Amino acid sequence: MPLQWAETLEQMLALTQDRVDSFEGKVNLVGYSMGGYIASLVAKANPDKINALTLIGYDPNGLDKQELSNRKLLIKSIANGQKVPF
Repeated sequence: MPLQWAETLEQMLALTQDRVDSFEGKVNLVGYSMGGYIASLVAKANPDKINALTLIGYDPNGLDKQELSNRKLLIKSIANGQKVPF
């Protein structure tokens, strides 16, 4: 199951852990946004299995109010079928 289909944090962690466990030796983990959070948790739990950890668009403090507002507006626009400029 691809990670984006996971419905809970536990499922995301289990899927990522399965991928780490399927390789012999150390792995390179890359995570973007929520994936960065998941990657950091897996790396913390498995330091002996991680060669490198790259976090993109991830802030351990979470999203600020402005970013949360922007994302909610984006989701609402997409849900309403509006074009979203990028």
